[in-house]
Amino acid sequence: IAEANGLDTVTREILLHRVTVEFRFLGWSAATETLSQVEALSKSSRPANESLYSLHRARRARYRGENVEAADLAMSGYEAAIRSGSLVWEMIIGLCVADLLLDGGRIKEALPLISRSRALIERSVAYECWRAALVMTEARVEHVAGRRTSAKRLLHEALVLGKQGNRRYYLRFLECGLRPLLQFALAEEIETDLVRDIIRVFQLRGSKGAPDNWPWRARILTLGRFEVQVNGEPMEFARKLPRKTLLLLKAIVAHGGHEVPEQTLCDALWGDEEGDAARNALSVTVLRLRKLLGSRETVLQQGGKVSLNPESCWVDAWAFEARLADTGSTSQKALNLYGGTFLPEDQDESWSVASRERLRGKFIHAVSVHGAAQESQGDLPGALQSYLRGIEADPIVESFHQGLMRCYEKLGKRSEAFSVYRRLKHTLSVLLGVPPSDVTQKLFQDMLQRQSEAGGSPGPDDELTSASKPKRGVVARLPVRRSR
Repeated sequence: IAEANGLDTVTREILLHRVTVEFRFLGWSAATETLSQVEALSKSSRPANESLYSLHRARRARYRGENVEAADLAMSGYEAAIRSGSLVWEMIIGLCVADLLLDGGRIKEALPLISRSRALIERSVAYECWRAALVMTEARVEHVAGRRTSAKRLLHEALVLGKQGNRRYYLRFLECGLRPLLQFALAEEIETDLVRDIIRVFQLRGSKGAPDNWPWRARILTLGRFEVQVNGEPMEFARKLPRKTLLLLKAIVAHGGHEVPEQTLCDALWGDEEGDAARNALSVTVLRLRKLLGSRETVLQQGGKVSLNPESCWVDAWAFEARLADTGSTSQKALNLYGGTFLPEDQDESWSVASRERLRGKFIHAVSVHGAAQESQGDLPGALQSYLRGIEADPIVESFHQGLMRCYEKLGKRSEAFSVYRRLKHTLSVLLGVPPSDVTQKLFQDMLQRQSEAGGSPGPDDELTSASKPKRGVVARLPVRRSR
């Protein structure tokens, strides 16, 4: 209607609001095209209109990594908002510009804008609906400055205010700071249910730093079991199980989940098909997988490669490896993510072997380091549990058995320590045809010696003496085959 009647100023404003929707939900590729239409129109004489135009340009510059230009454009937009004479618009744009400045670490420049917005909100009851957004912006200041305690306090206050009426919806104006603050709230378990609801309503995408309790569109569990949850609910099938579609999902995860060559997936799942038939089958199955996961954006296919969208999909195996990389091998939270063998139902599939062994190797190393740290710190019950988890993952790693023996002895349970040795000896004999290592045997002999000195006597199975100890060189001649 505006175009038909030559209302360029109105058309310009309508397009600017369209940009607001597009860059949030479709991305800047779509929004930039609309912004170009705005630029083609004559400049508006309305300062409020131009302030929104400058703010959008600033947000686009930030998206492109042009932080200095983004700050300059944002301040230009704030100056236009002041010229508009509208106090409510000055307050709104002030919060938006402060949010963008804080994203670039420019705290000193943001503080006067926040103070001015607070003064305007406190001046009029009509502006109270913006108080949650104001306090959230103040929490962002503390968060950027690294003051976690005050950031948590203000964030909690903002979220409590957000429960009142429709105040939570005004938080959407904080384009830069909202997602990191909500991630922080989930990590600190602040108003978790409300935060997850806000994320769903605003359709905020996850990111690398998002905590595990972020409400991902799809959660894929592969360690110890295979399960897919869509929007928080386990996937259920009223009819036949879509086996091929689920196999494709597993294969994508097993190959890293990012830019997996189509040919790799065709060879893994349609190796008996001709080239074109295999690729057609892959394309059809990708469409079915997207439908299964509830959104087209969950699976990306372009340039001959297939990926799971990390902004929509969470995979426990990825989170496990990322947490080990970020926090080190002694992270209990990382170890808690390892629920067992990767895709245990698909151990016969050749494409699953490499990931399974890599993940198991990382877990074994991590739990070994963690158990040793617990033992050295005197947390013997914790160390026992770590060593037992290690043995469950790989029963022939002797360092776990050695740790168990030491912990049991320190706890005064020498008979349990001897039992650990006997089980290890039996396991190695059955699986590999070899005796325990010299280190393990010496640990056992030392325990026997300490028991003897304490006046005890070894049990009937504690028969290993220097006379029965295997001679050097015998182990080397045994047919050892370590498949692991």
